[in-house]
Amino acid sequence: MDDLTLRYFDAEMRYLREAAKAFAQAHPDRAAMLDLDKAGTPDPYVERLFEGFAFSVGRLREKN
Repeated sequence: MDDLTLRYFDAEMRYLREAAKAFAQAHPDRAAMLDLDKAGTPDPYVERLFEGFAFSVGRLREKN
């Protein structure tokens, strides 16, 4: 992965994590179902989903 792709990926991951925190504060019952309310190790399936989304969106941003 080149530096630009990695920077976009990291930016998207930061955004998704911050959005997950905001979602968890606004909707604690729903966040608990996704393990977004727990500190420490995140749910591995949610983490893979975030990573795939961040990579895809990062690549789209890089091409524009």
